Parts: sequence; C-alpha cells; structure tokens
Amino acid sequence: MQPLSSATSVSDPPARPAIDPRTSAKIRVLYAGNADFARVQFGSEAPQLQLVVASDAGVHITDGVADVAFIDTGTPGMNAAALLDEWRGRHLNLPVVLAVDPAVIDAARLAVDLQVDDYTVKSPGWVARLPVRLAVVIARHRRLAQLDTVRKREARLRSIVESAPVSLARVNRGGAILAMNDAARAMLGAAQPADVLRKPFLSFVAAGDRSACERFIALACEEQAGTLELSVAAASSAGRRVEATAVKVAAADTEPSAVLLLRDVAAASASDRNEALEAQLAESRRLLDQQRTESSRVLEEERAAHRQRLNAVETDARQTHARVAELEEQLRAAETRTASATEEARAAFTDQLNVWEAECRLLESERDVLYATLVQRQETYDADTAAALALRGELERSLEEAQAAVARALAERDEAQRALAEANARQAASVTTEFSVRALEYRLEQAEAERRRLLAERDDALPRWGRVQEILAALRSELEGLGPK
Repeated sequence: MQPLSSATSVSDPPARPAIDPRTSAKIRVLYAGNADFARVQFGSEAPQLQLVVASDAGVHITDGVADVAFIDTGTPGMNAAALLDEWRGRHLNLPVVLAVDPAVIDAARLAVDLQVDDYTVKSPGWVARLPVRLAVVIARHRRLAQLDTVRKREARLRSIVESAPVSLARVNRGGAILAMNDAARAMLGAAQPADVLRKPFLSFVAAGDRSACERFIALACEEQAGTLELSVAAASSAGRRVEATAVKVAAADTEPSAVLLLRDVAAASASDRNEALEAQLAESRRLLDQQRTESSRVLEEERAAHRQRLNAVETDARQTHARVAELEEQLRAAETRTASATEEARAAFTDQLNVWEAECRLLESERDVLYATLVQRQETYDADTAAALALRGELERSLEEAQAAVARALAERDEAQRALAEANARQAASVTTEFSVRALEYRLEQAEAERRRLLAERDDALPRWGRVQEILAALRSELEGLGPK
C-alpha cells in the first residue's frame, strides 16, 4: 500500500514547522445528536470544534450561533428530515453536514435527498478528519454566498443600465456588440437582445461611415475617448444621424472594450444637442464611474476572499500534512505493537489451550467413573426396589389375611354372644344348657385370643412397612442426586 504522505500534491511546499491542530481557530458547530458522546469524543480527537448542542436549554438557533450545522443520523430517535425542515422554517443560513453510519448503503443519495452540503461516513478516524472537512464546507458555503451577493449586485447594475433613458452599447475592439440597453435597441430597431448581441456594430452603420467608426472604436478601446457623428440604419425606418461618444471600460480581466453613448442628432437643435450631450455624458460618466467603482470593489473583495481562502487552504494543507505524518507514525507503532501482541497472545492462547485439553481429558475420565458408579447404583436401586416391592406385596397380603381373620373372629364373637344370650335364657331350664354356655364362653375366649394375636402381627408388620418406605425414599433421593441415567 502506498503511504498516505505520498498522496499530497506533486510539488510539496517547503518544510515548515508542524502546526498543532489544537492551536488552530475554533469552529463553532451546531450539533444535533448524542451530546455526551460528542463532548467526550470531539474533546479528545477534535478539540478545534466548539460544540453548540441544539437540544440544550437556552440555545437560540440563529445564523450567528455557529459556523456549520452537524447532524448525527445514527443517534437513536434522530429524524434528520424533520429537523432540517424545522431549521429551514427558521431561515437558518448555515451549511449542513450529515454523519452517516457505515451500515447505510447509499449515503450520497441520502445527502442529496435531504439537500445538505456534505456528508461523512463514520469510519475509523472520522472524528480526527472532521475539522478539515467542516472547514472546507464552511469555505465553500461562504464562497457561494459571496458569489450570490456579486450576482445580485450585477443584476442590480444591469437593471440600472438596461432601464437608463440614454442609449448605451458596449463593443469590443473588433466592433462586436457585447451589451445594449433598451433605448439603444429601440434606436436601431431591434426588438430582442438576440437581434444585436455578438453582431458587428458596423452592420448597423452606413457604408460611408464604417471605416471612420471602426477607427473610432479602436481608439476608444485604447483609452482615447472621443465623439463621432455617423449614420445608422434602423430596420423599420430610414437611416438617421446619431452622435456617438465612446469611453473605454476599465476591466483588467476581460478583453478591451468601450461604451458607446448614442444620441439622435435630428431630435433637437444644436443647443439642445449640446445640453443633452452634456447630460448624457454626465450620466454616462456617472454610470461608468459607478460601474468602475462597483467592479473594483467586487474585484478587491473577490481577491481578498481568494487570498483568505488560499491562506486557509494552505493552513489546512499544512495541518493535514502534519496530521497525516503523525497518523502514519502512530499506524507504524500500532502495527509493531499489534504484531508483538499477536505473537504473545498466540503463545498464551496455545498454553491455555493445552491446559484446557488436559482439563477436558481429566473431566472425561471423571465423567466415565461417575457414569459407571451411576450405573452400578442404578442396578442396586433397581434390585432394592424390586425386593421392596415384593416385600410390600407380601406384607399387604399378610395384612389382608389378618384383617379377614379379625373379621371372622368378630363374626364368631358376635355369634358366641348371641349364643350366650340364648344360653343365659335357657340356663334355668337345663344343666346341659349351662355346659353349652361354658363351652361357648371358652370358644369366645379362644376367638378373642386369636384376634389379639392377629392384631399383634399387624402391629409388628406396620413398622417393617414404614422401614421399607424409608429405604425406597433414600434410594430415590440418591438416584436424583446422581443425575439422569
């Protein structure tokens, strides 16, 4: 890649002390965007910019508040079109520059659609380059404003000359008509400016006066003012005698030319002609002096503005050259630091990668051991669960049998009680009945003993069932702690 410093002009200026951009003149910027970011970023990288934040309270947005307006379109919630409409509604006469994010595909079309003066893409280093760009935009805007002022003055002077009551024409050394006002065109019978512009003035002069008129115009262009009486031929009427007075136009930047003052000789008497001639000459001199003064002043202003712009461009060029050299040095230093840092980072990353690989292998071995343990505990849990389920089934069956025996014992007790009641009723009648009652009481006692035995067996089985439930719960929690299978 070609160094940035080689992109300067072919004939570089003589070596001068580098100018610190921080000491250059401040540029007042009417800023619309993220004010906190702008104050921090611009303050460190572009201290030449003096921010006037549009959203701050107490800021009156007028032409004198700043030199340039700057809109950051990447700010969240920023509506650049609405903001520009508001500023233009206030007749704000400031150049406007947009800051566009790199993600915007067609930034130039956006700038054209919004009718702004310039735009900048927020690529790396854009803040450091921003002061030069803004200075160029400001200079171009001021030059356009000056040209607009000159055009307005030119239009005003042209209207004065065009509407003057005297006949005026401007011709060059060859006699070509460069300009002619309405009165002169009416004298020559021309309705439109196109009928006379760039046409030879001698074509409107009678053949006998053309050679004298040609010498007369050539002498006038050589600063020899004079008066000549000649005949002109109008398209709509016969020829007429006119008196032409010629004065050279002072314009150093154009070809030699002269202004002709034409007066109809037959329109008045000799005294009237003299008085009218004097008045026309006075008016012509006044107009010429006014035009000369205005032209000189405009020329001086343009020269001063050109010198000022040239000085500003030279200053910007020197600052840019110094800044480019500084940036190249920083770039080389950054490349050196980046290369060394890259090697160090690559070595550190390789060491760290080896450590990570060893840790991964260790974790894989631990994972295999834990998986084997989990499988073993799962098998143990399955076996214990099957044994506990079998024991629970056995205990449930025993409990059901005990409950059935208790029910039978209760039924036998109830039957014995009924039999005892019947025996008690027949006790007085027969000794045999008394023996039967005693036998029934004996059977009742046996049934009661059997019931107590079954109840004891049930009470003994219940703690064993609770122990089985605790074992199952412990195995389940241990399995959940080891994770899924």
